Amino acid sequence: MHIQFAELPVFDQERAKAFYIDHLNCRIVADQPMSNDLWRWIELGFPGAETTLHS
Repeated sequence: MHIQFAELPVFDQERAKAFYIDHLNCRIVADQPMSNDLWRWIELGFPGAETTLHS
């Protein structure tokens, strides 16, 4: 059994994305607009893991 994804709500999506990429070596799986208010669907993958993080 594994966790397919975890969701982490954040206030600043760019800052959160930069942190996970720069400090945890995550890769971008998806980064797409979600609505007209500038929120995006951001999905990051951890190295060597099947689990992804949604913010």
